[in-house]
Amino acid sequence: MSSVVLILAEVSPSKVKPGWLALIIVLALCIASFLLWRNMNRQLKKIKVPYRDGTKPDGEAGGGADATDDATADPAAAAPPADRDDRPNASG
Repeated sequence: MSSVVLILAEVSPSKVKPGWLALIIVLALCIASFLLWRNMNRQLKKIKVPYRDGTKPDGEAGGGADATDDATADPAAAAPPADRDDRPNASG
């Protein structure tokens, strides 16, 4: 253990440099992060978000033919249960 301390004590801070290997590792991490970010954005754009009221975020009527067929086939399935209370609990 004492030999490691002596070796480290002999190295002057002015001679220590990060080197090319550190630069290559940092660049590789930056490139990998960029590629992962780009892939994540591509995957998130594929997600179809269902909305409760059947409208799109920009205010247009949404749903298409599939949503109207499901609603007209079984209106009870589209409506929330009657005993469900969406209000926050007043006691807690």
